[in-house]
Amino acid sequence: MSDVLASTPVAPPRLDRRSLRSRARLRDALAAEIQATGDLSRVTVTAVTERAGLTRRTFYSHFHDIPDLVAAVEADALADIRSLVERIAASHLDDLTAALERLKPAPGAVELLCYFRDNAAHLTALLGEGGDPAFVEKIKDVCVDAVCGRALDGIDARAVGPFFDYYLAFAVSAEAGVLTRWLTGGMRESVQTMALMMTALTFVRPGDLYGKTIDLNVPAYALALMRSTESQTVAAGGDTRRAEGEPNHD
Repeated sequence: MSDVLASTPVAPPRLDRRSLRSRARLRDALAAEIQATGDLSRVTVTAVTERAGLTRRTFYSHFHDIPDLVAAVEADALADIRSLVERIAASHLDDLTAALERLKPAPGAVELLCYFRDNAAHLTALLGEGGDPAFVEKIKDVCVDAVCGRALDGIDARAVGPFFDYYLAFAVSAEAGVLTRWLTGGMRESVQTMALMMTALTFVRPGDLYGKTIDLNVPAYALALMRSTESQTVAAGGDTRRAEGEPNHD
């Protein structure tokens, strides 16, 4: 019984309102310092606490140092983003098709963009040139993980494998790039406009922009890629055997 209790994970204690307010002020002060200095590496505990109107003792009661504060801010954001992306991924293709036919954004897109708009101060600071270069990659990883299982549900088996993996990486990277540009560009377009924009960009094909639609036979193309990959693997195996000293009978 004691072993079971010892192995049971303990949930972190809930923060009281005062602690939540302090952490929020430190988060906002961090963002302001990144914007002021133009470089996250130049942000100091002293500058953040002074801007937040808190003591260094308060800071160290919550975080070890600036990287620890950054990690906490990003972890909170990533948890929120994952939840919102999972809602988008949960939509059925019929729901998405219906939205497109009504010239509406994908279900859940507005909510995701509202989150970024409402938290733009610290998200823009971290995603901008002076922020954390790894943050956008973390967002991509969370999004891929959030949609991968759902995207594989019912997929044509011929498209599974490297083709699907690269497609997902391509789609997520493209959307993350558009979102980052919107944020760092001052969010000139409204949430509704950007939700429509990002939905359209997901489905537009290069030929559509020129009135010459390109219809790609995805299953056939995926099979061709599989055959190409297999032939390369076989060729690489032959090169390896030759490198190991096997006779060449060509």
